[in-house]
Amino acid sequence: MNPDVPNDTVRTWLIESRNEERLLTRAAKMAIDAGVADALVRRIELEGQLAVDALVAGLDVLDLPGEQRMLALSAMHDKLAGGTGTFSVRPSIEGVVERRDEEDR
Repeated sequence: MNPDVPNDTVRTWLIESRNEERLLTRAAKMAIDAGVADALVRRIELEGQLAVDALVAGLDVLDLPGEQRMLALSAMHDKLAGGTGTFSVRPSIEGVVERRDEEDR
């Protein structure tokens, strides 16, 4: 028997050990990737909240009347949601804000 060549039983366990190491490596990589993804989501949420807080603070400083504030908030919301519509205040007793899409022009 050659001491440099493991017997069949040892080879079987070595193969099993390597397979287990591969599985553990994959699991560790998946855990790290999940942690990184979670951190990115939290960062983007925080940046979004900071942007919204800044916009609302800017509106507070302007001290706009209710209908103009609603118009500005509606336009910001539409733009952040990916919309392309424009907004205007409809002259009425209620001061309702309406959205006019580009198609209506």
